[in-house]
Amino acid sequence: MSSDEKPKETTPPAATAAAAANANPPEKELPPWLIQAKKYLEFIKNIFSKIKNSTFIIGTSQFIKKMGWSGWFKVLAILTLIFVTVILFKSAPKIKNIWDFPYPATVSELANFVRTIPDDEEIIKYSNDLLAPQYIVQLNKIVVNLKPSPRSTTNPMMAFDLYLKADSEEATVEIKNREKQFQDHMQRFTESLSYDQILTEEGKISWKTKMKKELNSVLNNGKVKDIYFKNLIIKP
Repeated sequence: MSSDEKPKETTPPAATAAAAANANPPEKELPPWLIQAKKYLEFIKNIFSKIKNSTFIIGTSQFIKKMGWSGWFKVLAILTLIFVTVILFKSAPKIKNIWDFPYPATVSELANFVRTIPDDEEIIKYSNDLLAPQYIVQLNKIVVNLKPSPRSTTNPMMAFDLYLKADSEEATVEIKNREKQFQDHMQRFTESLSYDQILTEEGKISWKTKMKKELNSVLNNGKVKDIYFKNLIIKP
């Protein structure tokens, strides 16, 4: 070795290990809650990805694009109308309390008591009077000469017998006692009509209504509620 050459410097092994450690520091261990949160986020991300790529979402997206803004505006208007209708229907009895309307919202507000009727209990409707006493009188056949009309011969005739339904027993007794008088009254009233007036269904209904009014005008006790024809024969 010559005197001009310098001896090579050597690095101690400990210093080399320290430098390597400083160049690549070890990763810090994450806290357990952060690891769990990452797992949850990854799980949610996968769920949303599956939903996004599902057939239902793809079809719905295409349907929305196809309808456009005008179509969805109509759908929204219909849903709004349904919602408002339901709200008004549900809150109708309560509106009276808000605005203090002068009329009752339900009949129960005027009733003396309110009772719930069981399903197995028999109910008689007020509109059905079949269970009430029936006051009916039968009148014998009446033969009437009608006035001629363009669709009849020169001597049209009509024959009928009927039942009179009265509103009381007193009325039926009076009708039976004055049967001949009532028959004569109906005969004279019907003779004022023409064949064409009686021929149609509307004409028969009008004749029946007017005849009931005529009978009530001469009845002293009660009134005639309805007229039922047993037989009705019209000869042109």
